[in-house]
Amino acid sequence: MKKFLVNFLLFLVPLGIITVYTQLYYNTEKADILRLGYIADIYKDYRKQFEIQMKQPLLFDLVSEVFLKKTKKPKNIYDIFSIGDSFSEQAAVGYQNELAKIGNYNILHFDGHLRTLHPDKLDPINQLYALIQGGFFDTFKPKMVLLESVERGIGWRTFDSLNVPKPNTLRELNDRQRKCDSILALNKNDFHYDRFVKFPLINLMHLVHDRALISEVYKVKTDKQYFSCGSNQLLFYEEDLTLRRANNDTLRIRKLNNSLNKIAKALASKGIDFCFVVAPDKYTIYQSRIIGNYPKSPFFSLFDKEKKEYKYIRLDRVLQNQLDNTLDIYFYDDTHWSPIGAKIVGQEIFKQIKL
Repeated sequence: MKKFLVNFLLFLVPLGIITVYTQLYYNTEKADILRLGYIADIYKDYRKQFEIQMKQPLLFDLVSEVFLKKTKKPKNIYDIFSIGDSFSEQAAVGYQNELAKIGNYNILHFDGHLRTLHPDKLDPINQLYALIQGGFFDTFKPKMVLLESVERGIGWRTFDSLNVPKPNTLRELNDRQRKCDSILALNKNDFHYDRFVKFPLINLMHLVHDRALISEVYKVKTDKQYFSCGSNQLLFYEEDLTLRRANNDTLRIRKLNNSLNKIAKALASKGIDFCFVVAPDKYTIYQSRIIGNYPKSPFFSLFDKEKKEYKYIRLDRVLQNQLDNTLDIYFYDDTHWSPIGAKIVGQEIFKQIKL
């Protein structure tokens, strides 16, 4: 019996330690890289510095809140219509808030959930073309459309005459909003068995391998500290590397530019200017500061060579130029730029659009 108890304790004590460690340090809410990579949240106070910015009022309007809910606000008052992916969905700490503040612009933003609730889950480039074809800009008359797309996998965000997005009408958008409003919040079970295996295993493996072999996140050393938490490590999503294939394909990049030129022509026919920005991957911004052999991102140099019939603002150099005098341009624990990076982006867009 005594031997059994000893063996049982030898099993139970490590299990208890793993359970406590996982419950204390596994992040479930605030940072996508920590969740995706099963990486320990050891800098728990890191985001407190951004709390003031996060509590700012929203200085731009949302399509879902203003028009799909039938308010009487005039449809022709907007200077800018913005649409994008997750880099455009940062609410009060997003680049649109900064742009609205310093430019005194009226901005209308197309909510991300209206895009993801589409049966085909359109990316912002295809969604914008679907809106144009559906008559959205016959109703709304902004001076400019500002389109943002993340760099990651952008080579696949194209369309042509054989693969054109189905037009989206205001009625269809109303249907999507009703669907969103009817979705009830579900009780989430925060207990996931796999984390008690993956979490301790991956954190141990990161001691000997940048990607820990089975993780979705790389953890690499940099030449100095670029984040206010004091870490000289960089966390970035594996797809920043694995999706480089499409971004290194000249034919895909040309097709992307052709798609954007088609959007620009369609908007110009309605008297609307078109501006396109690419949100650089976190890896792209810090690549030259990583210790080790990590290849440079090919996208921006290839895309520069294309003949554009629209305004294009290149952001990678703007952000990289701030690395030596600005911490936290991107979040340490997330794939996205921080409020600091969003402010830099908003100011750069303001300088270049000249409305």
